[in-house]
Amino acid sequence: MKKKYLVLVDGLFALLGSAINFFGPILILAMGIGAYKDTFRYFIALNIWNVFIF
Repeated sequence: MKKKYLVLVDGLFALLGSAINFFGPILILAMGIGAYKDTFRYFIALNIWNVFIF
């Protein structure tokens, strides 16, 4: 029973991490566009880094 609980908790952390990894660059781009005009090269660099992490 204890292992089943740990597997469920690990799955929850994996889903949370995936959501942050997916929505993070989109939110950063939205905030950057609101603050600066030239944000797309930072967004592209962030996405390239994200591909390397995966």
